[in-house]
Amino acid sequence: FNAAGKYRMPIGPDLYDGSAGIALFLAYIDRLRPDDLYRETAELALAHCRRQQDRTRIGGFYGLGGTLYLLVHLHALWRDDSLLDEAEAIVGEIEQRIGTDRTFDILFGAAGALPALLALEAVRPGAPLACARACGNHLLRHAVDRDGALSWPPREDDGAQDHLTGFAHGAAGIGWALIQLGEATGDPRYGEAGRQAFRYEMRHFDAQQGDWPDLRQTALSVAGVPRYANAWCNGAAGIGLSRIDCWDRLGRCDPVMLQEALTALSATIRNYHRLGNDSLCHGRAGNAELLLRTALMRDDPALQMEVKIQARSMWQEFEHSKAWLSGASGIDVSPGLMVGLSGIGMYLLRLGRPSSIPSPLLLDPPVVQAADDPVPSEKEELYVAA
Repeated sequence: FNAAGKYRMPIGPDLYDGSAGIALFLAYIDRLRPDDLYRETAELALAHCRRQQDRTRIGGFYGLGGTLYLLVHLHALWRDDSLLDEAEAIVGEIEQRIGTDRTFDILFGAAGALPALLALEAVRPGAPLACARACGNHLLRHAVDRDGALSWPPREDDGAQDHLTGFAHGAAGIGWALIQLGEATGDPRYGEAGRQAFRYEMRHFDAQQGDWPDLRQTALSVAGVPRYANAWCNGAAGIGLSRIDCWDRLGRCDPVMLQEALTALSATIRNYHRLGNDSLCHGRAGNAELLLRTALMRDDPALQMEVKIQARSMWQEFEHSKAWLSGASGIDVSPGLMVGLSGIGMYLLRLGRPSSIPSPLLLDPPVVQAADDPVPSEKEELYVAA
């Protein structure tokens, strides 16, 4: 707390819990509820991100990939071509650093750079796709093949007992990114590698528990006892999102991928009540995104009702406590995207306008608002107001 009694905390430049993620949320709330304060604060957050930029990593949530992702979205919202010029310069920086990447994953590594590069390719074609191919080739070179199942060495910090499963650091996220690259390039090597990554993950599936164990060693780990992380980052929610998105991308005709998505959905719903915070990374908002996306893709009324029930529960808890629950350890209030208020806000915006608000959990590209989008209902406007 400062002398005025206000709580202050340092933040970095990244998309995960820094100024890039805050700028993303403020820019989207300004789109739906235009306000000079939102726009000005988003611009200040962008300026902070530029000043503090981490140029040592290329991931989607930490490093250059996350900044690239932000710039592509801000261009779509603000129509400022200089943002694309800035983004193109970052492509060159990413290309120079691919060879030194040894994290490989969505958060820190080459897999996380891929969605941002492909989003830029859609509006400034050429160099981004070439860089994306370089990222994909880097991932193929460093993949470990175990009888037709691909995985990648984890970071030393994870203290993992094996190569990781899950979206943020493991096979789900890297496989998903490679399948996306395969669709963008038409090169079957990437798509096949992505499927082989999913195959590795399924070898760790615990049929008795109906879930995937978290293979990291943490303070909560007990020797010889599997632990199951109910989360986007390292659990069923992220695994389910990887499968349902790829099922959609590949023409909705792969029954195995759909079944894996539904299995992950069942685990997510079954363990939803155990969640202790509202965050995107490992809280209610992130788990609920799997419910929301699957409900929309499959036009499932029962699942749509479940989404509304969970949203109502989140809101009732907020009304009772007058606080959203942060996913950051030891911090009551975080402004960041993946563990704090910005991410909770993005999910509420998605509930209100799912056709026009992207989810950062899958590093969705900007959505072009259709001229004939339906007028939001009163309920949808309530989510936006929240």
